[in-house]
Amino acid sequence: MSRLKLGSYHIIAQWWRAMASTVPHDQVLQQVRDDGRATPSYFFMIAISAGIATIGLLANSPAVIIGAMLVSPLMGPIMLTGVGIAAIKPKYVAEGALALLAGIVLALMTSMAIVYLSPLTNGTPEILARTRPNLFDLAVAAFSGLAGGYAVIRGRHGAIIGVAIATALMPPLAVVGYGIAVANWTITKGSSLLFVVNMVAIALSSALVAAWYGFSRHNLRQALAWQSLLVFFVLIPLTIPLLSSLQTIASEAAVTNAVRAVMERTLSAKKVHIYQLNVHFPRHQPIGVDSIVVVNHPEPGLPSVVQKALEQQLRKPVHVSLEQVLAASANEVPTSALGTPIRAESTVTATVTAPAISWAAMIRQAFPLPIQMLDVSEKGKQIQIMPKLSDGMSLAALRQMQGALFHKFPGWTVTIIPPPQSLPTIDFAPNETAIGPRQQELLRSIIWALQAWHVSNVRVVGFASTTGIRQKNITLAMTRAQQVATLLQAAGIQADPEIEYPALHQHRLERKLGYAAFRIVKVRLPGEP
Repeated sequence: MSRLKLGSYHIIAQWWRAMASTVPHDQVLQQVRDDGRATPSYFFMIAISAGIATIGLLANSPAVIIGAMLVSPLMGPIMLTGVGIAAIKPKYVAEGALALLAGIVLALMTSMAIVYLSPLTNGTPEILARTRPNLFDLAVAAFSGLAGGYAVIRGRHGAIIGVAIATALMPPLAVVGYGIAVANWTITKGSSLLFVVNMVAIALSSALVAAWYGFSRHNLRQALAWQSLLVFFVLIPLTIPLLSSLQTIASEAAVTNAVRAVMERTLSAKKVHIYQLNVHFPRHQPIGVDSIVVVNHPEPGLPSVVQKALEQQLRKPVHVSLEQVLAASANEVPTSALGTPIRAESTVTATVTAPAISWAAMIRQAFPLPIQMLDVSEKGKQIQIMPKLSDGMSLAALRQMQGALFHKFPGWTVTIIPPPQSLPTIDFAPNETAIGPRQQELLRSIIWALQAWHVSNVRVVGFASTTGIRQKNITLAMTRAQQVATLLQAAGIQADPEIEYPALHQHRLERKLGYAAFRIVKVRLPGEP
């Protein structure tokens, strides 16, 4: 038996040596070293890819972000480090690590500079998607490192493009720069962990592939010992927060499903339809449930009913925000702005199994509000909707509905035109002038409405409460107006800042409404007093 095992071992060893001998080790080492060293072209491409990634993240554009992945040269020094570990070449490891460190610093500086210069720095979904790494990210990076190491050693350089997209090294690094620039340490910590996980997993996986192809053949035991130590002291500790994050994500998904089930059960008896539901989990605060529901008539006590049902089911505090919109009448015929019925240009037969229904009918089924104007152009693939003005209708809700319709009608350009109305006021905390996330979200809805109305010129009026020193309050009002005007101007809207201080009857209104009623900025339309 021992002779049989010994013979099998020799056969496997001979096969492995023959396989490893097909690899031009010196040529591959030189190629990896050339690709991984810090050169002027390397730094140029680092700056370019970091800039592209940051702009793509701020613009929430996946296509631009993928472009940054493709031109990023970070894979070079990571591969050099991994192959250097396998070949027991400290000089290669040092060169790769130094090039990687210098590239990281340059990428962070580039990203931070762009964020500082950008007028809009809100956290987009593309940014937030890179702040919660989990074990799946580690698995993707490990498999990508194996694929990248194989592609480099066997000369399959075309596969490196897929590896670059799969691991996405530059976007999380750009998010780190974004987090530092806006002083959001939660984003910085999460994206830093994702980048480090990707970097370490790729380096160790490529080292494993290099060892398999004989780069450690003269010092195999020493190479395996080094790799084992790195896995034990570096990779395994990284799995602890990743596992915790995965458990948190799974728990949040379960809670979200439970929230939806409870709300559907609670609201179905009242013939209330859930149009949109968002569940968020702020740290050290109750679970937040934001929903838009379609009702036949307003129900003031509905949020309390839903909150009680959710807290009984989840056994946790829940904060419920329900926005109620009135449903359209079933027999109401959609009309144009002139009052004439709207007819769609054609019917759909390919996408429905029942009797063919018109585009207008399909849109009406998907849109829960009474419609004042509906224009459908099948030739141009365009849908324009103006709902009737109703109580409880907010610009934010209409904007969310437009996004939902965009997904329900892929390939179409969907535009919801808000009915004419005064724009919502933007409120500020006492003595504050900074535009926070909540104000930014409100401003996005205001900009969206102005663009839908084709309004290109507005007045931005700043207010301040009468508490404190008069001159300071005047400065506060003007600074607030200027901050809002700057963001509107960045969106292509001519915005003229001005102040009203004190406003007409302000002292009397403050006694009735409170000082907070005048810590605001109003965006006034042309002709609006």
